This record gives sequence, C-alpha cells and structure tokens, in this order.
Amino acid sequence: MTVDPKEIRPPLLNPVAGSGGIAATAPAPAVFATLVGREKECRRLRDAAAALAGHTGRSIRVQGTAGMGKSAFLSAALRDVVPAGGRVGWAAGSELAQRIPFRVLLECLETALPDDNRCEALRRLSDEVTDGATLAGAAGRAAGLIRGAAADGPLILVADDLQWADAGTVRVWDLLRDSTREMPLLLIGATRPGEAQPPGADEVIELTPLPAAHASQLVRTVMGREPDRRLIREIVVEAAGNPCYLRLLAAKGSVRITPELTFAIAGHLEHYAGATRRALNAVAHLVAGDESVDVAGCERGDLAVVTGRGSEDLLRDLAPAVRGGVLTVSGERIEFRCRIVARVLHEEGSAPLRVMVHRSFASRLADANRPPERVVGQLLAGPVPMRGPIVGWLTDHVESLFERTPHLALSTLEQARSQDGIAFADRLVITAWLARLRQRQNRDCVAEADWVAAHTDDPLLRGEMRWLAALAHERNGNHLRAAGIAWAELRDGGAPASRQSGFRSLLDRMSPHLPSTARPSLPRSVTTGHDTAVNW
Repeated sequence: MTVDPKEIRPPLLNPVAGSGGIAATAPAPAVFATLVGREKECRRLRDAAAALAGHTGRSIRVQGTAGMGKSAFLSAALRDVVPAGGRVGWAAGSELAQRIPFRVLLECLETALPDDNRCEALRRLSDEVTDGATLAGAAGRAAGLIRGAAADGPLILVADDLQWADAGTVRVWDLLRDSTREMPLLLIGATRPGEAQPPGADEVIELTPLPAAHASQLVRTVMGREPDRRLIREIVVEAAGNPCYLRLLAAKGSVRITPELTFAIAGHLEHYAGATRRALNAVAHLVAGDESVDVAGCERGDLAVVTGRGSEDLLRDLAPAVRGGVLTVSGERIEFRCRIVARVLHEEGSAPLRVMVHRSFASRLADANRPPERVVGQLLAGPVPMRGPIVGWLTDHVESLFERTPHLALSTLEQARSQDGIAFADRLVITAWLARLRQRQNRDCVAEADWVAAHTDDPLLRGEMRWLAALAHERNGNHLRAAGIAWAELRDGGAPASRQSGFRSLLDRMSPHLPSTARPSLPRSVTTGHDTAVNW
C-alpha cells in the first residue's frame, strides 16, 4: 500500500456536497479510515456545527504540532454535519498569503459563497489597505460582510494553518468572536503551537500524539494486515504518536527513510530560520551517536561543545523548534519528540559530509573531556575512520569506557580493528585490548590473543596474550591446548617471574586432565636454576 503525498495535507476545500459552496473533493477514504484516536475531539467539533441550527455559533481553535493530522481531522469531523441551508468556506494560510490583506478570509468566503457580491467587496477592501490605520477600518467593514453572510443562514469558516494567515484575516477573526455567540457563525482555525499569536477562541481542541495503543491500531489499519509485533513497536517508537509519520512508515512496512517521509518532514521544518536549522542538525548528529533505543536526545553541554555556542544562545536558537513541538528541553537534556525526524535530518547530507561532521564532533568532545561513550558514539555513527590520534585516544580511554558501557567498548574496538587502512601497529594495540576485554567478560579471546602473540616482537605482550589464550582454553575445557601454550611460554622465556609462576600453576591444574605422554619436561634454561621437570 502506498500513500499519496497529498494525503499528508488533504486539500482544504468544501467536503460537504450540496452545501451551497464549491463541490470539492474530500480527502481520500484512506485518510478517514486511518483517523483513529480522535473520536472525542471529532464529537466536540460536530456538536459545535450542529448547534448552528439553533442560531448559536462559537470560535474554535484546533491546535496540534506538524503532522498531527489537523487537516484530515477537520475534513472528517465536518463531513455531513452542516445544517440545512448552511455554507462552509475553507482556506489555508501560507507564508505567501501573509502579504495580502484578507487573503485567507477571502478564500474562505469564495468557497462558501462563490457568486456572492460580498467577495468582490472584500477584494476592494484588500486593495484599500496601505497601513495599520486603513487596516483597522477595513477589518471592521470586512467583519460586517461576514456577519451579513451569517445572517442569511448558517456559516462555517475553516482556516487551516491560521498561524500563517495575513494580519487582516487574524484581526477579523478576533472581531467576529463575540458575534458568533449571537448568530449561526462557526469559526474554526487550525494552528501549530508557538508559530504566532493565534486569534482568541471560545474553545481549544488539542490534537496530541497518539498513545501507543491507537498508534498501533493506525499502523495495522494502514498496512491492512497484522504485521510483526516488533515491526509495529519500531514504527510506533520512531513516529512517537505522530499520525503523519505513522502512516508513511506503515505504508512502506518498515522504518526505512523514504522520499515521501523526507518530503513530509522537510515541509514541517522548512519555515525554521537558519540558526534553528543549524542547531537542529547538530542535535541530530549528536543523537546519531546515542545508544538509547527509544530516546533521541543529547546533553546541552555536548551541544555547546560541538557548536562552540553558549548554552543560552543555543536555547534561543532552538526555542522555535521547542514551541513547535519538534524538540523538548528538560534541564540539560534536549530530545527530538520523534526519532524519525532526527534520522531524516542526519541522513539528508552526503555520506562524506556526515563523516566529517562526526569526526569533528568526536574531536571536540574528546578535547573537552566529555564522557568517553559520547566520543565513541560519534566515531561509530559516521562511521569515522579510526587511525592515528583517534587510536591513541581510544586506547587511553578504553578501560574507562569498558567500565561504563562494556558492549560499546567492544563494538568500538571490533570496528576499529576491521577498518581498511589501519596501521599495523595500531591494529596490534587494538586487538590486544580486544583480547583483554573479552577475557574480562569470560568470552572467547583465543583468536585475538593468538594473533597478537604471533605478530608482536615484545616478549611481555606475547606472554600476556599467551596467558589470556591459555586461560580461555582452560575455561573451555581444552586442557591440552592450555598446557601447550603454558609449556611454550616457559620454554621460550622472556616472561617476568610472576607470569612464569602463573603458567606453572596452570600446568599444575591441567595435570590431572592430561595423558602421561603429553607431560613435557622443561630444560634447565627455563627453570629457576634447578635441573627439574615441571611439578605436576
């Protein structure tokens, strides 16, 4: 199943056949079918429309962040509820429409009363506006035109994206609020929070993110089948209750980023200024190194380090995104409400650019002595080539990292060791650390320890790696191999006395498990000076 990008924002035309307005196409049935979890909100709006029959109206604001489905909600809630003789006018604000006085109001009136001379009168009022003073006078007369239309019969005016409406429309909306209580006039404005000061309203209907149960239901409805539970959870986590993102992810049946999803999110973020977008991108790159499954966030201190901006300046930059519901800020923690938004922002640039940004962030975090897991998160998110100074930093901090997040330390070492172009000396150091840490977790480290022992010229390192391999064999019950490694190290020499003592103790432990033919005697050169065999 695919979702037409138009369904992201259904056309705000009159969906009520025979209402006296322009007969327009309502959103596709798929949108209505997937409008789940909004029953109470729909009932409130439908009750307000039904009250027009008693010549009582009101002003309602439908509020929700981008992607909450305000357009689909309005079309669904007002479907087939207009009283007899009623008219519905639909319009949508835009950044372009803000420049034309009464532009949104005129669009509403034209769709409700396409052949009425009041439309022409409103156009003339728009042409008269030259400054604030003329706007005030024209707004009063425009409000009179709307009152006259409502006196002729029930009238519903719906303005989506009212936060982007022109100043004239907003002023008339406020002037008409008191009139709605005395005549069959229903004003419905849909807004995003925090974009602009909305007109006053008698009632606010808040469209919030869908809870998990409704989000899961929406995913099942869009997919048309019962998907794997893990897939449902992944989609619900990525979209965080945002109906638009839930639909788009469910339509593809995966959490992969698609052009439709990128298009939708770009539209939701396009009006943010440069400073806000740069800060959002920085947060997205920090988030890419976050180990959390369900949370997409970063620390404010980390963001200040990687951007070179003060904490208060960053909060100012991000304030529009916080007001718009893209981010939340709680103390030192900054989080995306939807992980999928962070992923889209992170992947919108080229792969080489992402590597460059993550390398820079890792370097700045390391220089500022931020926790090692934050630095490593950036190295892995790139993925950043780990060589030279990065290897030095990693080996200096790997034990601290292991104590805090063992799996992250091992993942980092494994990725560093497997990268092409890594210097042999760096590969040797990294593999040795990998053997040490795997041994600490009682995991098999034989391959790593054997490789280092075979390639190092340092007798101390060779002895250490042989010791780790022998212990691993002992733990796995490979007694003969453990004894053979111990014998080889005692034969070759070079290990300190404490290490030799350990190998002898290991041979003592192996003795009961070995056949007599596998019990070698050691020459004088590797004993403590006495011509004796190993004490079995």
